[in-house]
Amino acid sequence: MIMDVKENIIRKHFQDLQAKYPAMKLSQNVFGNWVVRGELCASAKFENVEIKIEDVKIELILSAMYPETHPVVRETTGLTKEFHTNTDGTLCLGTPLAVRVTYMRHPTLVGFVEGSVIPFFFAFNYLAKYGELPFGELSHGGKGLLEYYQELFDISSGEQVLGLLRILAESDYRGHLPCPCGSHATLRQCHGEILREISTLQSTDDFFMDYYSVYKLLSELNVTISQEFLIKRRIAKKHQK
Repeated sequence: MIMDVKENIIRKHFQDLQAKYPAMKLSQNVFGNWVVRGELCASAKFENVEIKIEDVKIELILSAMYPETHPVVRETTGLTKEFHTNTDGTLCLGTPLAVRVTYMRHPTLVGFVEGSVIPFFFAFNYLAKYGELPFGELSHGGKGLLEYYQELFDISSGEQVLGLLRILAESDYRGHLPCPCGSHATLRQCHGEILREISTLQSTDDFFMDYYSVYKLLSELNVTISQEFLIKRRIAKKHQK
């Protein structure tokens, strides 16, 4: 029964996708995953620049957790293999949390394609045509994560980013306490809403890995940061064993 419901959702989402992008086809691979394949033909616009996306073949692989989790996507024509492509051949559409945030606003195949996939190919074609990226480009690793969270939280301090990430990594939201961003407002009145929104999109372990990546970057930049949370986390993990 559960599988029937899941398949019905997938087929309905695919029908909506195919109505807008007729070249797409739905099938299952040898592992039982549902896969959408076909040529993506679309048009996208940014700051009065319109670019057509054509002659691009993609493959969307849906996990058993779809639609709770977004698909992964590969470009199978070989056009973008040197452009933000992971070692496994999947496209790097942004930081994992950023892709999840965008997807959860419209958790469908159409939402994923129009929210993340088309902007990826728009940026690729824009770069080829104008020599620069239209939306800017995040750095890789810890620096990229820091830049993303600084923009998401609208703060500039790396230490303040760590303060907010610690709440997410510990699942320790207490709205009456002062917000770590230094605004002197309570968390509930400041960054509480965005923390509640994104807390459901990653596990506490994922948020901890983001915390550690930013922590390591700041340490390499000789920013003095307390190790108290890392020590606490290490002790907790030992007790779990």
